Amino acid sequence: LESPDAWYVPPLRVREFVEGLRKKGEAEAADRILSSYAHCITSSAVQTRRQVASGLVELAPAFGAGSEKLLADTVRKVGVQLAQENDPELQAVVSAAFVRLSQEAARRRAYPAMQRAVELIGYIEEERPAVGKALRPRIAVENRLPEFIDEALRTSEVPAGLRDLLR
Repeated sequence: LESPDAWYVPPLRVREFVEGLRKKGEAEAADRILSSYAHCITSSAVQTRRQVASGLVELAPAFGAGSEKLLADTVRKVGVQLAQENDPELQAVVSAAFVRLSQEAARRRAYPAMQRAVELIGYIEEERPAVGKALRPRIAVENRLPEFIDEALRTSEVPAGLRDLLR
């Protein structure tokens, strides 16, 4: 599961294995496996990228349960791949993975990963304007800012990464 062939493993099996590792207290090993799986999105083979992108949609909660660094790095990898993707059908699948991971970051309040998603949308808009414009409302970070601010005000503590996201 830590090899370049990790994409061969069905996402359901990856999730089950990763959850088992986390229950045993092996969170770092779980994150390494997920990172290896996500890295396959950069494969030169179209079918590999398609299968990995679909798998990332299914595995988004597992990435969300991992470290913030894992989620932020995965959002970055998928966003960069989306900006580079030429095949319109594959763009749609990679786009779905990017949106799902970004939504998971918002749900988990993983502000550094959310900031990375916002930055990447700007980059994607430069590289592929139509794709970037379609992504922004699907991720809807701007719509959730009042909710994040209200939560911070209620706790009287600004969560790590929220200041940077607001900037």
